[in-house]
Amino acid sequence: MRKKAVKKNKASVVKLSVKTKSNKTISNKLELLEKIRWMTMVIQDSNDAIIFQDLNGNILAWNHGAEKIYGHSEVEALSMNIAETIPIEYQEEARKFITSLKNGELVLPLEAKRKTKYGKIVDMLITHTKLITDKGMLAGIVTTGRDITERKQSEAGLREKFRELEYLREGQIALSERMRGEQNIFRLGQIILRHLVPFTNAQVGAFYLVSSEKKLKRICGHAFRKTEGIEKNIEFGEGLIGQAASEKRSLLIKNVPENYFNKIHSDLGEMSPKSLLIFPIIYENEVNGVIELGSFYSFSEYQRAFLDHVSESIGIAINSSIVHKKVQNLLERFKALNAELQAQQAELKVANKELESAVNVRDEFMSIAGHELKTPLTFLKLQSEIRKRNLEKENITAFTNEKLLKMFDSDHKQIERITRLIDDMLDVSRISSGKLSMNYEEFDICPLVYEVVERHHEQLIFSGNKIEISSVESVYGRWDKFRLEQVITNLLTNAIRYGPGKIIKIKIGIEQNEAVIVILDQGIGIAEENLARIFLKFERVTGMEVGGLGLGLYIVAQIIEAHHGSIKVESQLGRGSSFTIKLPLTL
Repeated sequence: MRKKAVKKNKASVVKLSVKTKSNKTISNKLELLEKIRWMTMVIQDSNDAIIFQDLNGNILAWNHGAEKIYGHSEVEALSMNIAETIPIEYQEEARKFITSLKNGELVLPLEAKRKTKYGKIVDMLITHTKLITDKGMLAGIVTTGRDITERKQSEAGLREKFRELEYLREGQIALSERMRGEQNIFRLGQIILRHLVPFTNAQVGAFYLVSSEKKLKRICGHAFRKTEGIEKNIEFGEGLIGQAASEKRSLLIKNVPENYFNKIHSDLGEMSPKSLLIFPIIYENEVNGVIELGSFYSFSEYQRAFLDHVSESIGIAINSSIVHKKVQNLLERFKALNAELQAQQAELKVANKELESAVNVRDEFMSIAGHELKTPLTFLKLQSEIRKRNLEKENITAFTNEKLLKMFDSDHKQIERITRLIDDMLDVSRISSGKLSMNYEEFDICPLVYEVVERHHEQLIFSGNKIEISSVESVYGRWDKFRLEQVITNLLTNAIRYGPGKIIKIKIGIEQNEAVIVILDQGIGIAEENLARIFLKFERVTGMEVGGLGLGLYIVAQIIEAHHGSIKVESQLGRGSSFTIKLPLTL
C-alpha cells in the first residue's frame, strides 16, 4: 500500500500510545508495531483484491492482488473511483450496498461482476468491511474480492452437462414408454425411429432386423423415398451395417462424402447428411438389430453414449416382439390341430364331457383367482410339476395332441393375465409417484377409435357384440395417442365383458372446443350407489365374478385428468352404462 497510508497508520498508533494509560514496556509497543507491519505485508501480498476506499468511492489503497485481478497499477488505481471497476449495468446495485453500509446495515458477502482495465468482466466474491474511527464514525470501506470466474465457468459447465444427461435420461424413459406393449416388429421399428431421429437431431434413419438366417434385413426407414424400397439383406461383416453388427460396437463417421447418402427431399429442395451413426442392438450378448442414423450436423459423444445405453431396452423390446410372433405362430398351429380334433369329438362324447368339465373348472378358477399375481404363477408351477411327474412315469397318454393343446392354451392365458396385471400395476405406480409420462402430439382421434374397434374384431365376434359408430369427419387435437388408445381399449373391453351379445354404440364429436367420445353399452349396468366408487383403485362393483385388480377405470380417469379433460358415467342396473369423455382440443 501507499507510504502515505502507512505513515497515517503509524501516526494513529502513536496517538494511541499517548492515550494509553497502561504500563506496557517499550518492547511490547515495538512488538505491537511489528505485528501491524506483518498484517500490512499480508494484505499487500494477498492474492485477493483488497481495496480501501472513502465514503465517496475514491480508492485510498490497492494491493498486489487487486493489480493482478483488475490490471491497474497502484499508481493508476489511486487516482480512480471504485465505480470505474464496476460495469455500468451494476453500478446502481453497488451504490445501494454502499448506502446500506452507511446506514449501519449488515451486508453479507456477495457475488458480483467487476470490470478489468482491459474491459474483461470477471466474477468476484466480494466482502465489505467498515473502517470506523475511534469516535465510532464510518470513515471508509475495505472491499476484499476473490476472482471466482473459473469456478463459475466450471459450475456452468457442470450444470450444462447435468441438463444434457437429464435430457438423455428423459429420452430413454420416453422411448421405453412408447415401445411398451408394441408387439408388431414393423410398428416397433417405426416407433423407435420416430423417437430417435428427432431426439438425436438426425434427419434420416433405418432400422435393420436380424433374420432367422442371421442376415440383416431393413424393415423400415425414416425419410426414405418410396422408390428406394425397404427390402435389403446384409451379411454380418458386410459394409458398415454388417461391420457394426459383427463387432458389436457403434460406428461414428463424420464428414461423410455427399454421394454416400441418397438425398433427403422436400418440396423446397434436397440435401445430403454429413454425419453417420450406426449402432447395434444387443440382447443377451447377441445382436438382434442395427439402427442407422444420418444427420446434417455432427453427433455428440453424449448422443452416442445415449444410443449405446438404450440399445439394451430396444433389444428387449425387439426380443419381446419376436417371442410374441413365435407364440402367435404356435397358437395358429394349435388352432389348426384343434380343428382336426373337433372332427373327432363327435365320436368321443365321454372325452368331450371331460374336456368341457375341465374347461369350466379352469374358467371358474381363473375368474376367482385372476386378481392376484400369485395365483396364476402357482398354477403354472403346479402344471409344470404334473408334467414332470408324467414324463418321469412315461405316461404318454398325458401328452396327446388334445391335452397338449389344452396345456399351451392355459399357459398362454395365464401369461397374458400376468402381463395385464403388471401393466396396470406399473401405471398405477407411475400415477402415484407423479411419473406417468405424456407424449403430446397433434392427431385425429377418429381413426384411433376405429383402429381400437378393429383390433377387437375377433373378440366382438366371439362375444356376439355389434358396434355402431357415429362420428364427425375428423376431430383434431393435441393429446397423447398411446394413452388415449389405452382409455378407449379399456372402456370397449368393459362394454364387451359386461354386455355380451348386446349392441355397443360409440359417438365421436366436438362440443365447445372439446372432443367428445361417448361409449354406450346395454350390459348389466351399475347401481346408483356404486357410481361414485368406480373410478377408485381396486374397485369392482358389477357383482359379476371377473378377473382383474379393479384398476382399469382408475387408470382411465387419471389419463383423462392428465389431459385436463373429464369423464362421466350414467348407468342403471340391467339397462347398461354410458361413459362420456371430454378432452380439450388444445392444452
